[in-house]
Amino acid sequence: MRLLTILLSLLLVVSGCGGQQEPPPRISEQVRGTGAGDDQTTDDAVADFDGTLEFEHTSGLVRGGYNHLVLSGDGTGQVMFGVDDPIEVTATRRQFAEIADALEDVDFDALSTEPSEDAVADDVDLYAFGYGGTTLEFDRATMPEELQVLADLLTDLIADNEPTT
Repeated sequence: MRLLTILLSLLLVVSGCGGQQEPPPRISEQVRGTGAGDDQTTDDAVADFDGTLEFEHTSGLVRGGYNHLVLSGDGTGQVMFGVDDPIEVTATRRQFAEIADALEDVDFDALSTEPSEDAVADDVDLYAFGYGGTTLEFDRATMPEELQVLADLLTDLIADNEPTT
């Protein structure tokens, strides 16, 4: 009986007692915004895009509420707040990967380039996107969902770099 117990114990030890765990998913396979460590990615998950992405947000309610971001395909760029001189910005790898993913979801050629007629009102925020030779301008209410995602990500990048007063 002892021999049988010893053999079963050895069999469990050799087999690994429950098998091996799967390795964690690569950062590119993980869900966005998973918590701590979001800004850390592996070298093989670095995203990019071709050219330059421009983003402008003009606030209709705040006089002088104007932000202009120019972001290069490597995650560096400049942002201008109102009439102030532009400042250099660098997106974190997480931010840049999310922006590149959102940009990939937008079909600039298929979207209308005209803002809605309601956008001419003074109290409506306007958003402009420039990429690949196409410029799109929308108010928030008529902006397609894929552009809303991109606008939110770019607005967050701008807010992260806004100078404190």
